[in-house]
Amino acid sequence: MALRLNSFPFPMAPLLALHLLCWFRVSAGNAENIDPEAQSNVPDIEVSSSILDFGNRPIESLSPVVLNLTIKNAGTANLRFVMDEIRIGLEDESDFSAPRNETDFGDSSGDSAFSIKRLIWRFRDESKSHFLPPYEEQEVSVAFEPKDTHRYEDVLQITTNDPDEPETLVRLVGGGFHLGEATPIPTPPPSLTFPVYYNPNNGHWYGLDFERRTWEEAQDYAVQVTHEGYRGYLATFTSEEELEWVMTNVPFWGRQGAWIGGYQDSPGTDSQEGWRWVTEETWSYSNWNEGEPNEILESEDSLMLWLFAGGTWNDNNGFRETVSIVEFGPPVPTATPTSTSTPTRTPTATFTPSKTQIPPFVPQHCDSGFYVLDSFGGRHRVGNPPVITGDLFFGRDLARDLERADTQRLGSSHAKSYEQAVLDSLGSVHFVKHPSRAPLQDFHFDENPDFPKGRAVDLVMTADGQGFWVLTDFAGIYRAGSALPHPASSSLVKSTVTGLIGFDVPFGSLRDPNLPNPGGASIRAVAMIVIDVEKDNQADGYVILDSQGGHFHLAPDGHEFTAGEFLNYPPNHPYHLLDPGAYPWPFFYGMDIARDLELFPTQEGAVILDGFDGIHPVPWNVEGNPVFFATNRLSVQDPSYVQLFGLPYVTYGVDDPTTPEIDEGDPRVVGIDAASIFTDLEFSAGCGYGLYTMDKYGGVFALGTARKEESEVSFNTPGAPYFFPFLLAEDLEFYAFDESSFETDFSDCESCFDGFQLY
Repeated sequence: MALRLNSFPFPMAPLLALHLLCWFRVSAGNAENIDPEAQSNVPDIEVSSSILDFGNRPIESLSPVVLNLTIKNAGTANLRFVMDEIRIGLEDESDFSAPRNETDFGDSSGDSAFSIKRLIWRFRDESKSHFLPPYEEQEVSVAFEPKDTHRYEDVLQITTNDPDEPETLVRLVGGGFHLGEATPIPTPPPSLTFPVYYNPNNGHWYGLDFERRTWEEAQDYAVQVTHEGYRGYLATFTSEEELEWVMTNVPFWGRQGAWIGGYQDSPGTDSQEGWRWVTEETWSYSNWNEGEPNEILESEDSLMLWLFAGGTWNDNNGFRETVSIVEFGPPVPTATPTSTSTPTRTPTATFTPSKTQIPPFVPQHCDSGFYVLDSFGGRHRVGNPPVITGDLFFGRDLARDLERADTQRLGSSHAKSYEQAVLDSLGSVHFVKHPSRAPLQDFHFDENPDFPKGRAVDLVMTADGQGFWVLTDFAGIYRAGSALPHPASSSLVKSTVTGLIGFDVPFGSLRDPNLPNPGGASIRAVAMIVIDVEKDNQADGYVILDSQGGHFHLAPDGHEFTAGEFLNYPPNHPYHLLDPGAYPWPFFYGMDIARDLELFPTQEGAVILDGFDGIHPVPWNVEGNPVFFATNRLSVQDPSYVQLFGLPYVTYGVDDPTTPEIDEGDPRVVGIDAASIFTDLEFSAGCGYGLYTMDKYGGVFALGTARKEESEVSFNTPGAPYFFPFLLAEDLEFYAFDESSFETDFSDCESCFDGFQLY
């Protein structure tokens, strides 16, 4: 027999690995004679288990039993440890090998029925004595290969400079090995550990397996898992439509490359020849990246999809470990493409696009530019909106919302005076141009543990620009200026909503079971709309949106409206938004994805933005409502797209470099939803049926009549901020052409859009 200890991340059989999660202190020394003062700076060894039990199995099984052992230094000084004594014997010298960076244990007396072959360490030195700095750890895997029927029990001894534990012992036990046939304990098939997405075009499901594997390991795993009764396999792309659907709809979480089910059946031959699919489908479609395949490395006979290069293909060495795309479904013949364009997922519902019966798109060129608010309070002017200057700048991550605060100038002209209001996370509202004119407020949320990272999340201005409402992530509503009834408290009467949601409320059992449940996802209020039909600065009601899409309809005194209270009002009346049963509202069960809720200027409808740039109009099924344009469809009955180019749809998490301790791009850390990057939605200021969305980098995208051209998705002019790789953009505010900072004839606005480009 042979016992091998292999350090991660060297390849091993992952399905046989047993992960030991509990920590045990293994004491082999006496601390009574240690000077207490000397212990102020000493090493402290901890091992993840005091016993490694390899169990039993028939020796005909050739694959080793693999267990893990972790050595950790929990002390405040360097830990020195030596693993040169293992109380077991070697069967013969030929059974032992000690390659580079592996520890030679030497021969040992005894007649045990197994032997140590190697212990692999990833330390810089090659000596037997190794060091661990304080609070660091080293993990090794112990692989046992039986060669006969003996039962065994031996001890691994680790000698250390830990004064409390100079000798740490780990028992190695097992037994019951036997010759001949045996009834092995059945190994259940691996469970599906990643979400899958249904493609209605071919009836197949696709998902990203984010475990890093070689090409063969990925295919071996894929054929073991099932979904809806279908066995998986590495994805095969036999048409442009299939590839575009997957690239559009499957979240890739910022990964760069993924294995798919193509391979070269004649390695070493011409790089262009011999490519096949694992399903034996006809190889009639390819999407090689420029210069590929090129066999630039030896044995590049496995197919990789480059996610960062638009889904193009690359031949690669199959021993490389990376993620993979798995496909499930019945075999289907390779279809002849009927369309070369697959729109992105802008509508709430999924429909098959059509190129017929689509009216000509007539852009209106009606917005002059916008301002972007960054996290530090800086405002970035783009295009030609009114010039609004001021000294406001926080210099740290405080800014949360930017709103217009238009007022009338004093004097006989009664001309409009452009002003902006900025909300900080502590609840304070600041006027940019005339700070002294900001309405007085008597609420402020101190930075303390009860209000982590501040509470204020959304700001709504009154019609006269002299008052406002502030929403906290705990669903509290606060009022100031002309929005505050007198006499009344600045805080809205507490309702059943307050206390149920907030920054620190985890999803718990509500979490989507297909997603991880980390601390990054939480149920909290994210946005609010205020219905004020008479525009008298007094709210008729509020709608609060939480991060899961939950909607709360509150009366002016804070109690919740009940369904049916506004049935007698005419169609599309703003009060129907206050009725929780009047319209269907989207709900993202178990996902931290809702980001913004904006009220249409007529107050007849609203649109919800999710963190991936999906837009969801409320109502979505009433053609006469002004927000129906956001569905991008001709009618409820005719799902043909008005614009064939939808909004971009981000399908992966993005790592924030300002938080190096957290990898937001890893779905196993914070989930794809909590790491989504779209943050703000605004209706066009001058176009009748247009809107804009913005991601945290500052990218701005248009839909409807807000576009210059039907295919021009991005509103990007010289001077537009782009904060990549930092997630700094917080909010934006648009202005119409008649609100420009210069006078011009806008009948021909081609020159107004010079410099537009996609990035």
